Amino acid sequence: MSKRIRRSLWIQPFLAQRATDLLAPALPFIYAGGKAVVDKSKDMLLERGIEKLGFAGLKRAKALLDKINPRMGESLERALKKVSGSPDDPKAKEELQQEILKLLNENSDFAREIQPIINFNIENIDQLAVGNYNTFLNFNTPSGDEYIKIIEYLDQRRKEAANQEILSRYNPSTLTPYPRRLKEFVSENRSEELIKALTYLESHQILLISGVGGVGKSTLARALVDLRPVNVPGPFWFSFYDNQDAKLGDILEKLAAYMNAPEIVSFKAERREPGKTDIDKLTGELHRRSEIWLIFDDLSTILADQNYTYKEIELLFFSLRHNTHNAKVIITSRVLPIFENGESLIDVVEDEEKQHLNGLRTDFAVDYLARNGLGEVEPQKLEELATGVDGHPLALKLLLMLVKEFGAKDILADLIIYQKEKEDTIKKARRLFDKLAGDEKEFLERISVYREPVSMKGL
Repeated sequence: MSKRIRRSLWIQPFLAQRATDLLAPALPFIYAGGKAVVDKSKDMLLERGIEKLGFAGLKRAKALLDKINPRMGESLERALKKVSGSPDDPKAKEELQQEILKLLNENSDFAREIQPIINFNIENIDQLAVGNYNTFLNFNTPSGDEYIKIIEYLDQRRKEAANQEILSRYNPSTLTPYPRRLKEFVSENRSEELIKALTYLESHQILLISGVGGVGKSTLARALVDLRPVNVPGPFWFSFYDNQDAKLGDILEKLAAYMNAPEIVSFKAERREPGKTDIDKLTGELHRRSEIWLIFDDLSTILADQNYTYKEIELLFFSLRHNTHNAKVIITSRVLPIFENGESLIDVVEDEEKQHLNGLRTDFAVDYLARNGLGEVEPQKLEELATGVDGHPLALKLLLMLVKEFGAKDILADLIIYQKEKEDTIKKARRLFDKLAGDEKEFLERISVYREPVSMKGL
């Protein structure tokens, strides 16, 4: 099977979905009565369509329908009528999408004709496949479902012989489970963050994803893996949370196994502790090789305040920041790591270099609650619930269970009390904290960072 045929097998479903998404909201205004609206008696209907969708959106849908009309069959006409009568019906839209896909499969020129209309072309997908994220994402912002189809296409491209030859040189890490449902959720609700991270990675070596615990830093890093260039092997993934006692030697051993580069761990045969020489061997190897991705998850686990607990690991990250190499380094951490010389892991002068992850946007959080059992709750109450926990994903999941058991009214009342008490507590704690000095203040700062229980003797 030729490369062109393989590519079309994955692009055509993508095109069919894009075409359906463009047509569905417009069909009630441009396909009334089972035929295209063209006569002047339908001007009022078209005006309503322009008011709802905008002139450009309606014009594009009409241009797409004009391309379909000469190829219209009975089954396609039935599907168009169904969507025209019920544009939000998922079954009707799925039927239309399948009919358009059939049309694409039967007419080789049809895909090329509709690509300019739906603002999509295969060449841009291939720009994404080789890591030209700015070129692709500036052209179009994919929806959640479209991201899934893009990922499937990229996976197919990775199976090409040239890419397989590169990928086979590495032993990728075992990644955390990433089921399709979670993939769809992340693609839909974190699309802006994905775009920001990908476009940044195109021209920078280190990406830091920061944010409070449970907000989705590791999940976002995992999502980025699926969108890496097709000639980049599966990533090296190291979790500091799962390896809290890890030393530099442990990390270098895992990197050597991943890269099939035993020279990186020569310190073992020489029976010595690893140091700068060995780190230089690593960065030198990264400089000689083509692009690979190194992901260090939950770095804050081994930080004391913002500083590194182990000087050797600090030296590793200092070298990854300052040495020239071809690796893309993705780090998740609750706080911004600081080197001993006062320098930060990233240049905080440029705000985009630190991707601070917040909770879900209010509209996404409300939609999540509504689609997971709270659809009968008033929209205003759902918004209050979502904003009450700042859209934090884990808190939203907990809210679902609490509202189902105790009701939205009671939980809202509890949230209001919590917010008020939290603000009062913060004010009181700040006044008390400001009165402290010297060792007492430093000790409390350390407690606040670690958030670990401290015995009465310790206090």
